Amino acid sequence: MQRAEDASSRGVIARGRLGARVELRGLERAFGNVKALDGFSLQIEPGELVALLGPSGSGKTTVLRVLAGLEAIDAGSVLLDGDEITALPAYRRDMGMVFQAYSLFPNMTALDNVAFGLKLRRMGRQERSQRAKELLSLAGLAAEANRYPHQLSGGQQQRVALARALAIEPRVLLLDEPLSALDAKVRSQLRDEIRRVQREVGITALFVTHDQEEALSIADRVGVMRSGTLEQVGSPSEIYDGPSTAFVAEFVGSVNRLPGIVAEHGQVSVLGTLMPLREGGSSRAVGSGGPGGTALPVGTRVDVLIRAEAVGVTPIAREEASGVKGNGPTASIASRAFLGPVLRIGVQLHGEPGLEDQVGTRSSETEPGGTTRVANDGEGRAPRDLAARELIAVAPATEAGALSPGTEVRVSFSGSPLFVTVPD
Repeated sequence: MQRAEDASSRGVIARGRLGARVELRGLERAFGNVKALDGFSLQIEPGELVALLGPSGSGKTTVLRVLAGLEAIDAGSVLLDGDEITALPAYRRDMGMVFQAYSLFPNMTALDNVAFGLKLRRMGRQERSQRAKELLSLAGLAAEANRYPHQLSGGQQQRVALARALAIEPRVLLLDEPLSALDAKVRSQLRDEIRRVQREVGITALFVTHDQEEALSIADRVGVMRSGTLEQVGSPSEIYDGPSTAFVAEFVGSVNRLPGIVAEHGQVSVLGTLMPLREGGSSRAVGSGGPGGTALPVGTRVDVLIRAEAVGVTPIAREEASGVKGNGPTASIASRAFLGPVLRIGVQLHGEPGLEDQVGTRSSETEPGGTTRVANDGEGRAPRDLAARELIAVAPATEAGALSPGTEVRVSFSGSPLFVTVPD
């Protein structure tokens, strides 16, 4: 069966065209007094998958709708392979779309749903049936061709929607949060399927999501949006490890914002711990990992952004047993929840600015844009009410015995800060 599906899929790929180059230049769009797009520009290379990531209301879906021809713009231009298409209606733009809602015809089988667009284009019955079968095979649904939507799972229905979008051989594939209605396991599986199909077909794709894990795992490049503008665009590793703004640093991944002081020899002092800055050992106002910026004099008070996985906790009892004492602040475990391979722990510092600690890999349980914000009182201390907040830590489940509620721990930092900026 697998060989038959592979052979069928090759027919799809052989007929497919190379992906198109997309250029969005200076897009402006306002709804009353609200600017949905404010000078938005982006270029997507042929065959590339770009994910737009950002909070609700940042303009992600508006960009997709403008590209599809479903939303007019107040200014700017849209180009496809160098041709101006700004004024073209949606039906002439040759775009395929996959939405959050599957939008399948309930009275049609999976095969007929996929073939529907081809029927509208007056393709012959036999040819469109063959084409639909090939696409269902590519999506791994050859055996479900004659089932109706209500007989398919949510993940299967979304794969039918993907096959339908690809059936008309569009020049660009647009995906508007297509996985948000699915459960976590199916979402992960279908995400991999979408990426596989996109690569095999070689189509240019724009993927809109608010889920950072989704964006980082599926895209060639990720664009982070804020208030209708593109804050940064780059590879997933560039976005995660080298954010160009504090907003990107805090929105992607789990980050702690702590007060610090610029020290000598290209270091910054955070809660009594010296951390080396990345960029040639110099202190930068725009971020220790980002390009450019203004060097800061020793003694400057700064906000230091530190990735949660760069923070560690060690039981005080373990320190005493080993005879090796750290120099970081002390804290206590306030709460603990078992989540299978990891523990979700509430960490409370002793009268110090709060930290969010995530011990483990980047796939640990975190919320998009999860951030601990710490106010500076002018003396490098945080107010007691902020210090009293319970903060979240993630540790291996094997540490359950050592990290029970009430356990005294010491906090430590590793590596360099993600970003350093002068507070407003």
